Amino acid sequence: MRWTSRYSSDRLRAPSKPAVKAGLWLQYLLDQAATVSEALAFMETVQLLKIHVRGHDANIHVALEDVGGDSAIIEFADGGPVVHHGRQYTLMTNDPTYDEQLTLLAAQDFSNHTREMPLPGNVNAVDRFQRAAYYSALLPKPKSEREAIAGVMAIMRNVSVPFGAP
Repeated sequence: MRWTSRYSSDRLRAPSKPAVKAGLWLQYLLDQAATVSEALAFMETVQLLKIHVRGHDANIHVALEDVGGDSAIIEFADGGPVVHHGRQYTLMTNDPTYDEQLTLLAAQDFSNHTREMPLPGNVNAVDRFQRAAYYSALLPKPKSEREAIAGVMAIMRNVSVPFGAP
């Protein structure tokens, strides 16, 4: 799903639509929508204004999930939002584009996991995405909210970039 006309710089501001700066966009979506589907529909009604950092447009991407289990990954590429909507879209890292991440992940065979299985271990986004997918598939169904949070936090810590890493 693409909304190429919705993502613009301040110079291309369309006064016919309410606008929100990209830095406030996620909070605005969360304030306006109770579900992923509502958030995606709401995106059609606003214009997202880019953040410029040192002469470059900032990368923006977000993962949404609601209490019903619906999920979406939204990233901005080729001038507009690209939405991956469905329960299977729950993980993301910075680069490359999400389509490329999924293609690279499909080349991995994590179906026969053992202690001896080598995992991508670098701090780059591709390796971190693949480790997150691997560990996410191993999580047992949580028996409580506390277990669910602990499982997600364990994966986040495993794939985060340590301070001082190159």
